Amino acid sequence: EALTHTSYQSDLATISYERMEFLGDAVLDMVVTDYLYRSAQKYTPGQLHLRKMAVVNAHFLALLCLRSRTTSGSDIPAWTGRDVQIQHEEKSTYLWQCLLHSSIPVLDEQNLTFARWQSPHGGARIESELADGLVFPWAPLMALQAPKFLSDMVESLLGAVFIDTHGSFEAVRAVLVRLGLMKVLERIVRDNVETRDPISQLRIWTAKRQETLELRITRRSATCIVVWDGVE
Repeated sequence: EALTHTSYQSDLATISYERMEFLGDAVLDMVVTDYLYRSAQKYTPGQLHLRKMAVVNAHFLALLCLRSRTTSGSDIPAWTGRDVQIQHEEKSTYLWQCLLHSSIPVLDEQNLTFARWQSPHGGARIESELADGLVFPWAPLMALQAPKFLSDMVESLLGAVFIDTHGSFEAVRAVLVRLGLMKVLERIVRDNVETRDPISQLRIWTAKRQETLELRITRRSATCIVVWDGVE
């Protein structure tokens, strides 16, 4: 159920992940908020919110889905021309490939997003900035243009774990450790990483200006237009 998209038609007895995703979203918020609240930094509510949003937003959760994988090995006999030799092969199965769906557009979005993640300016750049940067990598994360169902998968799995463990936040936290989310969160706190996204920073900037500014934002493409005294 946690990996079943609303478009899936092969098994009508299994409902989609929507309810588990709703639950997982709330559980994720609780685990992250608990960690930040108990940290030695004693953040204000606004500071708590900014740091929490860095690791619970759809862009970052989609990254976790794209990079999460399991690797299995297999021994395959191969004819060399004179005899048969055993060749060992390693195969990776990514989490995003485990989504049950019956939609060509979903399949296209999966493949296109994964290709963007594999590019030099995709996943590698994001991982580098997450590990060493002093500013959260909002721009390259948004550039992945990840569809919402990737982040939904992570949240629905967290909801499923919460249900199967009879409400264990520790079990959910262990999954977040495995996915790498807690490592990023710990570094944000330890190194005081700037987590305000560009849109929030622009809103703060415009709020401080004396002139009348109009701000229009298209979130899907993360672009904005500032109109100052009627001039774009």
